[in-house]
Amino acid sequence: MDCYKTEEQNAVKMVLEKERIKKVDFVCWTHPHDDHTRGLDEIWKEYCTKETCFCCSDIIEADLELYSKEAKMLFESIADVHTSPKREKMKIMYLKDATQVERLERQI
Repeated sequence: MDCYKTEEQNAVKMVLEKERIKKVDFVCWTHPHDDHTRGLDEIWKEYCTKETCFCCSDIIEADLELYSKEAKMLFESIADVHTSPKREKMKIMYLKDATQVERLERQI
């Protein structure tokens, strides 16, 4: 899922609604630049469940000052999954290296 949102619309959400998709099984947030992040928070809140595997890079924490407010808030939501009772609600996988990516490929 490569997410993008303009002032008027969330393109991914429009497709999900059009196709009557109620939940997303897999999300890979490749990197936190706005052209891959804007609108992903809406998808996170509305379409991700405990069955969703949410994969993301772990580089953002070291470079938070480089990214938008929306990217920072989404990263905080992801981190919250690890530190609160919400943890059971979603599988989070940090793609730290090629080994993790290979493991993920075998699971899909």
